[in-house]
Amino acid sequence: LDVGQGDAALVWDSRTQTAGLIDAGPERAATSAEWLELFARQRMTKLDWVVLTHLDEDHWGGLKKIAPWMQIRCVVVPGGLLLTPHGRELSSLGMRWGFRVQEGPQGCFFGQWAALGGVGRNAAMAGVWLRLGGAKNGLEYINLGDAEGSRAETTLLRSLGLGPKRASTLRIFKLAHHGSRYSNSLEILRQVAPDEVWISAGFNNPYGHPDVESLSRLNDLKMSWKATFSEGGLKKIAN
Repeated sequence: LDVGQGDAALVWDSRTQTAGLIDAGPERAATSAEWLELFARQRMTKLDWVVLTHLDEDHWGGLKKIAPWMQIRCVVVPGGLLLTPHGRELSSLGMRWGFRVQEGPQGCFFGQWAALGGVGRNAAMAGVWLRLGGAKNGLEYINLGDAEGSRAETTLLRSLGLGPKRASTLRIFKLAHHGSRYSNSLEILRQVAPDEVWISAGFNNPYGHPDVESLSRLNDLKMSWKATFSEGGLKKIAN
């Protein structure tokens, strides 16, 4: 979803008949009414799970607009983040609106999930690898949040158990950290070997995302890419 400078992916899995969000964008991305319209058009009446790769505001703030009227079963965050100011705010939101907040995916999220165990900026990052039903030949979606540097990205990919892509599978990779120059090295891109690359970044954002070096690496590897800043607004879902 285009949530400006932030991240949010809406997922429907026909195999498990479940709906979920990977990150929820910033609070300012949309009004409650706009979120409601989006879910209504998709005929979604609840979220079976929400996975937050970390608790930067541009990845979780949208839950403040969604939680008051949308049934949410559980929210997954990396370990240790619930002790931060944003973590305490999220826990309070869960108690107020009746959803479970947990450090880890057990009993909540059906996909592959892994988190870095570090501390400090972007060091407690989580990544997800979803293998979805319903696609003609299989669909995989890989999201490493705002992970920075080959070491962090490689650790997440190894923890996710990411293996070689089947020839009949469509593999989509969301560039880490909105296409930062410090993420998405040639080594990582070759390891993931995506068929499509998606970039979640705000139009004319102050951080310069996606960085020209990241785009150059994609062009060098002849990888096609799409970006939220050119593909439409919050109400448009990429297929």
